[in-house]
Amino acid sequence: MPLTFRTSGAWGAGKGSNLTPAEADSNIYQLLQRIRAIGKPIPVMIESIEVTNDTITVTMEDESTYEFDAPYTAMNHRGAFSESEYYEEWDTFTYDGSTYLCISEASPGAFATVSGATTVFVVLAAAGPEKSAGEIEDILYYPVIGDEYKHFDFDFASGTSTFSLPADDTTDFAIGTEFYLYQWGTIATIVSGPSGVTINAKTGSNFGTGGAGRRITVKKIAADTWDIFGEQGTA
Repeated sequence: MPLTFRTSGAWGAGKGSNLTPAEADSNIYQLLQRIRAIGKPIPVMIESIEVTNDTITVTMEDESTYEFDAPYTAMNHRGAFSESEYYEEWDTFTYDGSTYLCISEASPGAFATVSGATTVFVVLAAAGPEKSAGEIEDILYYPVIGDEYKHFDFDFASGTSTFSLPADDTTDFAIGTEFYLYQWGTIATIVSGPSGVTINAKTGSNFGTGGAGRRITVKKIAADTWDIFGEQGTA
């Protein structure tokens, strides 16, 4: 139904007289119906977010995609501290049972002298059985009671480094237990378990660490069920 106008103009011919109450109401009603028919714009929502290597891919409901570089800083593990070595920012090393991160350039010298001159070293994993397991020498490692909440350093250049979780009927870690796995070598450390143990990780994960200087957390969330999160590699 067309709108009714009093006068003639760009809108067309008018009726030449005042509108009746019914005509005015009809105009208002039609305008309201047309506004409602327009509706609100429907935003395009995010369908999924995936991380592959160092790229974050956001896929929208209309199948459009956007890619972003994932921010990270790769650490360079230098092994045991040496008084004759220079250390650069983001270098890590071990000293007296602890793992340290260098946050600014450091010249050769005794640890106490270099670290005492200014704040150049910060503790990543403090020494002590409650926090650090130190560098793991066995390429296949089975955690035991007492390893809960420890930091494990894996520095292997060949072979298959594996952190093998036990079934509850073998070693029953409390729900909420966490392990922190650091990769310092060139090969990833993979988390595995026997039949009956469920290990969850992000889509496309290698179920392990994602490169030198990267860390993952392994957390028990239910009976015989563990989650992996952090800087994982790809399968």
